[in-house]
Amino acid sequence: KPNFSRTPGCWEIDVMFAKHFTNTDKDKQFITKQQTIYLVLLNVNTRYLIVLPVNDKTQQSYIKAIKKRFKDVLIDKGKYEYRTGPRGGKYKKRRSDDERFENTSKLKTIKGDGEFDTKEFKTFCRQYGIKLIIDDSPYTLAHKSIDAVIRTIRNAFGLNDNRIADNKLMQEMVKYYNNTPHRALKFRNYDDEDDKRKWIYYTPYQVYANRDLEWRYIRMMMNKLLDIKKQQSMKGLLSYQPGNIILIHLDKGKTQKKHEKRR
Repeated sequence: KPNFSRTPGCWEIDVMFAKHFTNTDKDKQFITKQQTIYLVLLNVNTRYLIVLPVNDKTQQSYIKAIKKRFKDVLIDKGKYEYRTGPRGGKYKKRRSDDERFENTSKLKTIKGDGEFDTKEFKTFCRQYGIKLIIDDSPYTLAHKSIDAVIRTIRNAFGLNDNRIADNKLMQEMVKYYNNTPHRALKFRNYDDEDDKRKWIYYTPYQVYANRDLEWRYIRMMMNKLLDIKKQQSMKGLLSYQPGNIILIHLDKGKTQKKHEKRR
């Protein structure tokens, strides 16, 4: 099943840790072990990546980091509104959540695991009109895209955790990732000189900045999903019901058995 969102503005969210060692004195005799925490957000359709450093592993730190990153589009007008009465007197009126909070960002849906299934984070999403989807099932790959991105970042830094803990290097890595053509963001292009279809690869930043490209990606994934469902229907896979007993053939050529010696 292709991993995409039917509507723009869907993000996967997760937490990444980096343990590193630092010297506590000038003589470099004492070494302490510290931990750097990053909040990782990945746009599902555009693959646009945002990595935010946080102070600790609390919901307040996560919310504070998101508000700081989207401070111009996640607007809090204040708890009270001051008005002028008919006789020139001033009074304050309490704003409702719909009047107080305004969300003009591309942050419309957040998909996370059970770590974000808390009262504080749910209140934050409700106030700004963000749809929160929690999926912590161990039997599904609901967050495979953001897990792959985190592995890519760790592999790019190598085994040096001190480099991962450096926020300046991390933001440079994020910049390189967002401006590198992604293999999932490829579209057919028609050339005027010939009728051949050519693939054009786009960067996550290009698709994130262009809403038309994102809708084009959604339509392409919808067509791919329909083709998969047609193939499943032709093979009779959609006729099964919960409780049916199925015999599954295991291809050992795709497992570790492939590398065993045959005598």
